[in-house]
Amino acid sequence: MSGILMLVAYFALPDSDATAGFVSVRICLFIFLSVICWMIYHTSPKVLQVLCVIVVLYATYQLNSYYRISASERTEMAENCYELGQSLPVTAWYYR
Repeated sequence: MSGILMLVAYFALPDSDATAGFVSVRICLFIFLSVICWMIYHTSPKVLQVLCVIVVLYATYQLNSYYRISASERTEMAENCYELGQSLPVTAWYYR
């Protein structure tokens, strides 16, 4: 019941910066929290629970590996930009 109320509030509340649109985003997160609480108290077979845990852990691992690779590529680019900035003369156009 609370999940349905949260879903209705998510679509009913305004969604813009002038009217505090962040509220609908927070309510969206509460919808997920309600679903997680329901899943905790809902009884299901142990095989299904173990399967769900394995799928979630695998998906999280794959997502973290993607972000790790992406971050390492960006780190190299950031280091190159920093070194290039250090090699610029102090009398550059932006100091005038």
